[in-house]
Amino acid sequence: MEVEKSETEKRMAASGLHMPGDSKERDRLANMMGRIVIAASDARYGLPDMAGRKAVFGRYAGTTVKGADGEDYRILYDEDVKGVFNA
Repeated sequence: MEVEKSETEKRMAASGLHMPGDSKERDRLANMMGRIVIAASDARYGLPDMAGRKAVFGRYAGTTVKGADGEDYRILYDEDVKGVFNA
């Protein structure tokens, strides 16, 4: 696990959550969410029923490719995936 000490001013919400102060810091902390279409059988989260689940990953993680259906898809490495949800 890597821990980073930020030199920027910290702002906290009443709930105790960190609130980024400027757009540059918001971008640095940004994550994206997408729906899993398929997972390799040897992937860390590569369970048979992964299709349809949501995954959280970094904004610039992976590689974007155009599928045969014309849609854009993102190919991610295991370490790019921060978490997987059931819904």
